[in-house]
Amino acid sequence: MNKFTLTIFTAAALALTAYSRLRPPAEKTVYAAVTPVSRLAAKANRNPVTLQGHLISKLGPEKYLFRDPSGSVAVIIENEDWNGLYIHRSDKVQIHGELRKAWFFPPAVNSAFIQKFPTERLSRQQY
Repeated sequence: MNKFTLTIFTAAALALTAYSRLRPPAEKTVYAAVTPVSRLAAKANRNPVTLQGHLISKLGPEKYLFRDPSGSVAVIIENEDWNGLYIHRSDKVQIHGELRKAWFFPPAVNSAFIQKFPTERLSRQQY
């Protein structure tokens, strides 16, 4: 009985290792080049986008106003996406996320992660 059990477990282990090689790799989101806010209206819902600019103000819980030279858009940044970053409104950031559009609402970006660039201070007139 012990040899039979050992044979069954060995066959199962070999079959599982062979099966693990047959599965395709998991899909990874590919982020596009930096997208200006003015071009978000032309993009389709749930498209991956990359924004580069400044977080200007907080609109609500986990919702912020993002601005770049071409315009502004609402960005949803969940607590997990901050990764311990402290960001001032004069700090330049890059946000990778997904465009969200609804019928009667302006487009918003749901962030996947956020990066902070080295400090580049803006004058008060540029806010």
